[in-house]
This record gives sequence, C-alpha cells and structure tokens, in this order.
Amino acid sequence: MTWENDLFAGRDGHYTNGAVVALSGRLGPALLPAPFHADQGEWEVTLGQQIYTPKDTSTRRLVRDDRPYAGYAYLGLSAVRRDRRRHLQDRITLTLGVVGPASGAEEAHDWAHDLTGSSPAEGWTHQLRNEPAIGLRYALSTRLARASALGLDADLAANLDLALGNVATNASLGATLRVGLNVPDEYSGNAPAQARLYLTAGARLRAVAYDIFLDGNLLRSGGHRVRKLPLVADVEVALTLAVSDRVSFTYVHTYRTPQFDGQRRGDQFGSFSLVVSW
Repeated sequence: MTWENDLFAGRDGHYTNGAVVALSGRLGPALLPAPFHADQGEWEVTLGQQIYTPKDTSTRRLVRDDRPYAGYAYLGLSAVRRDRRRHLQDRITLTLGVVGPASGAEEAHDWAHDLTGSSPAEGWTHQLRNEPAIGLRYALSTRLARASALGLDADLAANLDLALGNVATNASLGATLRVGLNVPDEYSGNAPAQARLYLTAGARLRAVAYDIFLDGNLLRSGGHRVRKLPLVADVEVALTLAVSDRVSFTYVHTYRTPQFDGQRRGDQFGSFSLVVSW
C-alpha cells in the first residue's frame, strides 16, 4: 500500500495525491518471455488513483497558465523476472483505466479536504474529459556494484524505463544508491534479514513525448492543456525500516523539475509505503 501527497512537502497543488494498493506473489519465470534467462519471477496486481490540480484551487475560472485538473483511476497487471547470475531484473506492466470525472478524483479530493477542514477546490468543472486509458510499461534494472564494510551494506543500480500509451509515452534513465543495515540482496535467493534500516538516493532523467495531464485529452477534442517541457528530472531520497521479515515501512521524498512552460519552480511530494508479506 502506497500513499503519495504533496502536503508532505508543505504545499498543495499539481500532483496533489496518489494512492495504490498492490497484491503480489511468486510466478514461474518460464511462463513469460524475457530478453535474458531468469530464475525468479513475481506477479503483481495494483489498483490506484492519481489527482492533479493547478496551484490556485480557490477560483472557479479556468487557470490558463497552469496545469489542468485531472483524475486517473487504473488497474495494473505486472510480471517481474530476475536473473541472479547477471544481476538483472525486468518488469512489464499493462495498465487499464479511465481519465476524467469517472475516475472519482473530484469526490476523493473533496472528501479529503472535508476530512482535514481545508477549503474545497473550486475548479473541477475544468477537469480533463472522460477517456479510456491503456498503457504498457517496460522497466529494466541492473545492479552495478555491491559492497559491505563496518557492518553496513551498499549497492548501486542503473535503471531504464519505457512507457507507451495515451496517458504517458516517455523514456527515462536513472541510478539508485542504497546504504544501510542489511540492505536486501534481491539476487541472492536468501531469506531477508528480520531487521533492516537503510537510505536510498536516486535520480532519473525522463524524455517526455506525451503526458495526458499536461497535453490534455488525446481521444477527446477541446479542454485545457499546457505546453509541456520535453525533459524532466526527478531526485528522490528514501528511508526504509523493516521491523521484521514480513513488515516494512518506506518514506520517499521526491523533487521534480518543472514540467511545463510557465512553471516557475519544481514540485515536491512525499510517499509513504507499507509492505506486508505472508
């Protein structure tokens, strides 16, 4: 279970909220093709919702120089494969969903603001129109190095991510560094240590061909849109605490560079995840 919200960064607007519930389990690696041999496999099913608003939510008028109101609800189906010998992992995800009023974003946003006593957002009449959403994503990561010293572990990985669909079409490259106590080794096949505490720092650069939350509806004409920037960078810092081999908590803080013309500064948001295994 993951909850993302920009209020962790102290301000509201843009990518304002995201919620994901996921269920995963073991999968025979021979069941799915991959560009390399794999000896570990997993399946995952996710249900999620994302909410986007302009910075100024107090006006009922269209905020022309800021991003559109938008909601997105989706179902994701993923398969993951790992190659222990070459320290490779890939994930392919098919996502089906809906953008627009049918996503329930306006109702969820209003409910959250009622719950916290915040002023409601007044401009939801300008949100993106209903549109079915389909997407295919492929992610490949490889561990470049792993070391242990003074009772601490560290590893470095490189990541490639490709997305195609009417919600997002983009490609990104990045790297992730993890340092701490009992950093998990996903490629060893050993049972994870019961207690883990480690920091993660990551960065990625994304080339954006299409983003429905900025470019507006693809399959419906009209509606608000802004001019997106072709390159966007994310920088993330995370802290993970595993209280046992079955329960772990992670907080991730993300800084994202401006995404469209006229955006004066980047966005920040936090993400809190709870993982329970059985």
